[in-house]
Amino acid sequence: MNIGIIGSGNIARTVIKALEKLNDINISGIYSRNIENAGQLSRQFDIPFYTDSIEKLCQRKEIDVIYIATPHIFHFEHCKKALSYHKNVICEKPMTINAEDARELIHIAQTNQCFIGEAFWTCFNPVFQQIKAIKKNGLIGDFKSLISNIGGNGLATPRLVDRKLAGGALMDIGIYNINLMYEVFDTQFIKNTSTWIQGESGVDLQHNLVFTFDNQASASLSATIQAKTLNGAVISGTNGYILIDHVSECNKLEVYNNQRELIQVVAKEPNLTGYEYEFIKLKECLASGKLEFDEMPIERTLNILKLTDQIRQEWQLDFPSAST
Repeated sequence: MNIGIIGSGNIARTVIKALEKLNDINISGIYSRNIENAGQLSRQFDIPFYTDSIEKLCQRKEIDVIYIATPHIFHFEHCKKALSYHKNVICEKPMTINAEDARELIHIAQTNQCFIGEAFWTCFNPVFQQIKAIKKNGLIGDFKSLISNIGGNGLATPRLVDRKLAGGALMDIGIYNINLMYEVFDTQFIKNTSTWIQGESGVDLQHNLVFTFDNQASASLSATIQAKTLNGAVISGTNGYILIDHVSECNKLEVYNNQRELIQVVAKEPNLTGYEYEFIKLKECLASGKLEFDEMPIERTLNILKLTDQIRQEWQLDFPSAST
């Protein structure tokens, strides 16, 4: 599988290093609007082609997949361009900044019979996937409560506080909490409320989301880009509880019974960053003819974006180049 990368920032570098560990997955080209950055990455990682033209990258016949690793606000434009060349696409989360744009991309991909998937790396991690098994086998009984917390002090990172780049806690890290909630309880909540703290630039610096479900369950989700925090979660059941060490990274999961005794530990492979899993699954999907991920189906992508659209509408937080 040959990959072309759009973007040359930190996430692109991290993924390039991760892919070096995998067999039969090659990076064949890279785009950056700054040709010097593209050239530097090409030389550092022995990438055979680099360019400052997205069109030239997408025209490369040897490239099977375009991976989008640019800031949120550019995802729609870059995905649409790659799909117009009938390229399979995997895009960093969030796929777009609103549900309407995501629906358009999905329609184009389906029309062109191209794969489209959100590179929501958490979903592919075996630690995260273990939640499904625990829920199915009733190891801690019925899930009744989720408390999830993620954040850090990111005020010095320009894109995180720039409303023009769709910055803020909700779209950058808050969606990790929402994704975990959907994994634990599905999407059918009956009530939700929120509070938020708005920064000078207009973005949300911090927020708290609370959801209730018709099975007498609840979720409390907190995210911040202005303070150090725990970055963990607890899923409480009728017969025990699960501790997750980090909401996005999911390095380790611990299961405790009613007596608060540790009964199971699941850990990520120590030699992997976690980004490898999504590309391994992508290769399997393309080999079998699948046009979306099982682990992160397009319906989940849309459900998350519909909720963030609703929350931002309640906050009256819009992004200048977005429709919602």
